[in-house]
Amino acid sequence: MTALAYTAITDNDHKVVFDFTADADTNGLTSTKEKVIVVLQGGFGSGTATIQYSADLGTTWVSDATLVFTTAGIGIFYSTPQVMFRCHLASSTNPTLKVTFIR
Repeated sequence: MTALAYTAITDNDHKVVFDFTADADTNGLTSTKEKVIVVLQGGFGSGTATIQYSADLGTTWVSDATLVFTTAGIGIFYSTPQVMFRCHLASSTNPTLKVTFIR
């Protein structure tokens, strides 16, 4: 069994926090709210974090070109319960990245 490259903390049904320690994809999430806020804090280790969507329950993931981060930042996107979303971290070196989805 491979160890996860992040830990996930759910404060409540509306907020999920992922702490990355290496490149990884977070769990796919859904939202009953239309608007989702994503906050990225910490270091990327020269990597790139991208918000991705899946309309087929996680089989195929598509990157959102408007939500690509190389430094800390905040983004807002719109979703439906039928679409999953996640954060994809790639090309990082010793990241200390915290990604928070508020839905």
